Amino acid sequence: MINCVKRSAAFVLLLVMLITVFPVTASAENVFEGDDRIVVVLDPGHGGYDPGASRNGVTEESWSLSVAREIKAILEENGNFIVYMTRNSDTFLSIAERGIIANKYNADLLFSIHFDSNGSTGVRGATFITSIFDKYAVTGLGNKVLSELKSQVGLGSRGVLRRKDDM
Repeated sequence: MINCVKRSAAFVLLLVMLITVFPVTASAENVFEGDDRIVVVLDPGHGGYDPGASRNGVTEESWSLSVAREIKAILEENGNFIVYMTRNSDTFLSIAERGIIANKYNADLLFSIHFDSNGSTGVRGATFITSIFDKYAVTGLGNKVLSELKSQVGLGSRGVLRRKDDM
């Protein structure tokens, strides 16, 4: 469970760091107001019949939902973000449905939150996955996020992957 707490702290730090990527401060002063605020859709991975990875009795679906709720609260408190979630309970959504939700809210950013597991003890670190299509790829942001995670919490980087969805 200590590892889960560390991972949660890393994700919260990631979002706080992300706030600094944009010309936004983490103070009560709003830089963006009304419709100019940054629209973020948080996508807690897995759900419903797909629990994802499990460790010490904690499933990825429940942990990703818990972390997404924490991140949502932090971003909404900042005041410069409008935050939506793809799911708020233990329900299954396809990848396509998750994308439809992000499109519905005209999201500036979509963050899908996962806690992957691997049987090899040598595999550690964060991976940033972005679109294979140049029009949607945010490789620079991915490198910046991974660099901050490494420098701020010592989390290793597994790199930025560009991937096409196989739906």
